[in-house]
Amino acid sequence: MVGGQLSAVYLKKVLATSRYFFSWLTDNEPGYKAIKHSWIHSLKIKRLSDVPKTREAVTLEEIQAIAISPVSSISERRARAAVVFLFLSGMRIGAFVSLPLLAVDIPSRKVILYPSLGVRTKNSKNGITYLLDIPELLRVVKDWDDEVGAVLPPTGFWFALLSPETGQIDISGTSVGENRSTLARRSIKEFFESVNLTYHSPHKFRHGHIQYGAAHSKTVADFKAVSMNVMQCKHGNYR
Repeated sequence: MVGGQLSAVYLKKVLATSRYFFSWLTDNEPGYKAIKHSWIHSLKIKRLSDVPKTREAVTLEEIQAIAISPVSSISERRARAAVVFLFLSGMRIGAFVSLPLLAVDIPSRKVILYPSLGVRTKNSKNGITYLLDIPELLRVVKDWDDEVGAVLPPTGFWFALLSPETGQIDISGTSVGENRSTLARRSIKEFFESVNLTYHSPHKFRHGHIQYGAAHSKTVADFKAVSMNVMQCKHGNYR
C-alpha cells in the first residue's frame, strides 16, 4: 500500500534478494569487484517487529503503596524491604540475594557490588550503586537494615536467610545456594498476594529505577549516572 509501513517479513525478503543480487554481481560482472562481502552481509535488519516492545516497570506510586503496605511477619518485612531496595538500587536479583550487610551503607546510600565480597554480579563485574534519595522508601530499607544487622554479623546476608523451623532469621546461614533467586521471587510473590497488590517480578523494579532516574535527569551527566548506577551493559541497552 502506497504510504503504508512495510512489514518486517517483507523487508527481510527484500534485503535477502538484495544480498543475493550483489553477491552475484561481484562474482559474475566485471567492474563490481570493489563491493565487499562484509558490506553485502550487513544488509539485514535486527530485532525488527511490527509492534514495538515496551518494558513494564514499577512506578513511583506503586512502590510507595508497597512501602506502606501492612506486614505481620518477618518474612513479609523482608519481602517488602527487598522490593523497595530493588527499586532504590536498580540491582539484579542475583546480586541482591548474595549481598552482605557490610556492602550496604544506608546513611550514604551506597551499595558496594564486589564479587570479592561474595556479590554475584553479571559477568563478575565490580560496581557501586547509590540508592535513590526518596526518604519514605529509604526508611523502609533502614528499618530492615537495623533489624537484620542487630542479629547478624557484617558478613550476613541483607536478604537474610530464614529458619524453616522457626521462621526467624537464621543466624547460622553463611552461604546462598543456586536456587536463592528463585526462592526470593517466591517470597516476594507470596508477599504481594498477602497484601492484595499486583505482583511484579524483581526485574520490573530495576526498570522502575531506570525510568525514575531517567525522568529526573536534567543533564547528560545525570543520564550517565543512571547508566553507571545500574552497571549498564554495552550498546546502551539495559538488561
